[in-house]
Amino acid sequence: LFPEELHYSNEDAVLVREMMNELKEVGLVLEQLNDEGSFRVISVPSQLSGISAATLIDGLLYDYKNGVIDAQGSVKEQMVRSMAAQGAIPYGRYLANEEMSDLFDRLFACETPNYSPSGKPVIAIIDSLDLESRFK
Repeated sequence: LFPEELHYSNEDAVLVREMMNELKEVGLVLEQLNDEGSFRVISVPSQLSGISAATLIDGLLYDYKNGVIDAQGSVKEQMVRSMAAQGAIPYGRYLANEEMSDLFDRLFACETPNYSPSGKPVIAIIDSLDLESRFK
């Protein structure tokens, strides 16, 4: 109902200002307030509506400071990966049947469903002969 306001140190605010255009391209729109370290959230990507903008940006700042987001690579792509990881369903969370079905459908609608955004294998397709050999 009310726009979320974010407040950062001067050092972090510089990084947030540098990321604002890329954030906007992926649907996370911020407006800088008069105070140098303060921002107002205008919009959040619909896929990440259950996560606060502060959580997303804090995660991006953490990744940037720790070298996960490399200024030499595609910053936008790395930011999307970081946001996807933050928006992931936490390990151990129980899902209702409808949630599992939706997750399964969305996974296989992806261009590369076998891999996570970071390139880790998500699933493996095993033929019956290989499966049988693993139990001998």
